[in-house]
Amino acid sequence: ILASGGCDYVVIGVETGDEAYRKKFLNKGFSNAQTETAFHHLHGAGISTCCSFMIGLPFETPKMLAKTVRLAERLNPTELSWKYFTPERGTALFPLLQQHDLLLERYIDHPFGAHEAMIKMTHCTQRDLDNASAALSLLRGSGPRGTFE
Repeated sequence: ILASGGCDYVVIGVETGDEAYRKKFLNKGFSNAQTETAFHHLHGAGISTCCSFMIGLPFETPKMLAKTVRLAERLNPTELSWKYFTPERGTALFPLLQQHDLLLERYIDHPFGAHEAMIKMTHCTQRDLDNASAALSLLRGSGPRGTFE
């Protein structure tokens, strides 16, 4: 239906490869299997895809990061995008960040993002995040249309 209507590009904010986290904290109840099916159908219809993820999420673990990388690989989007989670006032996660003292004042409502965790990480290290980012970079370079910024 999308292709017949002239759609040639879709951006999907998957956010994380960890289904339980995505549902509990990000209010996104779709499964990885549903996501894979959607990307399969979009690619089959000749529609280019951009998949976006966040890293540096509250309570993120190395296992969660690995799930994100594996899902990105399986989805094989035309373009792959990720950035560090930004703590923003008014979002559902902001009170949780306050409750657990995870905020870094300099990054609250940061308009441009950063190249490091923008909150205090409790379950993984910056090195874990760097490794996940490096793995996603490798995937991004192997996609159907190469890299994008």
